[in-house]
Amino acid sequence: MRLFVSYARKDNSPLRLAQIDRELQALGGSVYIDDIHHPLVGNRHEAVLAELGRADLFVAVKTLNYLRTDWTRLEFGTAMKAALPLAVLEVGGGLRPAAYEALLTEVYPAPTF
Repeated sequence: MRLFVSYARKDNSPLRLAQIDRELQALGGSVYIDDIHHPLVGNRHEAVLAELGRADLFVAVKTLNYLRTDWTRLEFGTAMKAALPLAVLEVGGGLRPAAYEALLTEVYPAPTF
């Protein structure tokens, strides 16, 4: 199984990304984390989207700034349109299956009056 990990770089240090990589690899399968597995040659944008196109599971690392960048919104929208299965990884928590719409409401809760 190929896992594509989507994350806000601002919220995830290289050390944290390495930890996520180890945790997900321990579950089995192949893990793609852009800042760890991207080749240093070629067009980065195209390479990331190609990896996303090969993925069997989209893993969203839910943090404060997730979906607040153009890049994470592009990855999320592409995965949602492709109907890739979604799992959410939360800081201090485990990996859990989720629905795209549910994650959107978790990240952008409805305003209360």
